[in-house]
Amino acid sequence: MLSYELLNKNLIQAARSNPYVAEMVTRHARLEEIRDHVLKANFEAVSGNRALGLAEVHRILELLDEVSPRSVLRDFDADLRRMLGEADA
Repeated sequence: MLSYELLNKNLIQAARSNPYVAEMVTRHARLEEIRDHVLKANFEAVSGNRALGLAEVHRILELLDEVSPRSVLRDFDADLRRMLGEADA
């Protein structure tokens, strides 16, 4: 069974522990750019497919949103916004 709560926790942990994400935050990358990087890296790791493109990552998210019509990554997006806000402070 898929747990959106666990998915969000895993993505938040991955983003906060990734040195490249820290660099992206420092240079004020767009939230979407950071999110795409973290999602792609994690979906590649889970699937074992290192050739996933962003179009495929976005399609996976669309499928997850169809299963649960609320924003699947709401908590993850909120944490990325906090990270970007902390970089501005």
